[in-house]
Amino acid sequence: MFSSHKIISEIRKKKHAMKMERHAGRLPSLNAVRAFEAVGRLLSFSAAASELNVTTSAVSHQIRALEDYLGLPLLRRINHQLALSPAGEKYFRQVSQALTQLSVATSGLLQSKGGRVLRVSVAPTIATWWLIPRLDRFAAAFPDISLEVSASMRRIDFALGEFDVAIRYGRRIESGLHAVQFGRNDVFPVCSPRLTKGEFPLRTAADLRHHTLIDTRDAGSAEEAVSEWAGWLSATGHPSVIGRRQLHLSPRGLMLQAVTQGLGVGLARTLMATCAMATRKLVCPFGPAIPLAAKYYVVCPEANANDPDVAAFCEWVLAEAKTSEALVKIPRA
Repeated sequence: MFSSHKIISEIRKKKHAMKMERHAGRLPSLNAVRAFEAVGRLLSFSAAASELNVTTSAVSHQIRALEDYLGLPLLRRINHQLALSPAGEKYFRQVSQALTQLSVATSGLLQSKGGRVLRVSVAPTIATWWLIPRLDRFAAAFPDISLEVSASMRRIDFALGEFDVAIRYGRRIESGLHAVQFGRNDVFPVCSPRLTKGEFPLRTAADLRHHTLIDTRDAGSAEEAVSEWAGWLSATGHPSVIGRRQLHLSPRGLMLQAVTQGLGVGLARTLMATCAMATRKLVCPFGPAIPLAAKYYVVCPEANANDPDVAAFCEWVLAEAKTSEALVKIPRA
């Protein structure tokens, strides 16, 4: 006679066999696989959610669905840290390779049709306030190169083969990448032109006490205090100046939009403000502009640095940065 343990074991085997039979010839959801690859690489549900631009609960749901589909645990907790299970480690290696091959195959097929597609990753604010307004000039200069621009805060992994080049902001670039710095990066006050007139015209830092000070918080602000009002005022010798009220808007693009509408005074970085300043949507009421340690870079894998399309894009970005800076006059420290 079978023991109860053997009976339970046989039932589990039959259930697993039935599940495998139902899945035969089918593949799991691609979204679930992408979610698992991101979690396996970052070992964080929240970081994966940020990279994929979805909620943490959505990533968790995708992982549970994939584990249910496979009938195996892919992740585990060790001392409160997320880790891959033995099955998860094996599946992660294979999935990563498969996604890279899929990206390369898709890119190759597009190029075989005669279309040259350059895939660019860039943060949303610099894309909206600087890159996009200039893309018509790139199209005119390079009519044979099509662009795929993805605006996201996630730090891409070039090894996945999803992008050819990226615009990044920071103090340093990781090894293994070709990086070219472009554009000045100062921080200075900006406001709508109408705030320089009226009952309390903005002419000096002391005039800020009559206006709303609009701040934004991001990774750059955390690293450099001068990019927020308290730090800028202290650095310029006005630590006692306090605005009529404070307003915090993030990401940085929201702050700039509010400032152009006359809701208050903000602190802008050079490149992000050049378009709006050139069209008089924004003005710099007073200085000084203070240099920031973080810079903008065009980056790509070292192996792609000599690719004609990548090189053309990098040279165009550098030229556009110089042109845009020449359009505005900013009081410097």
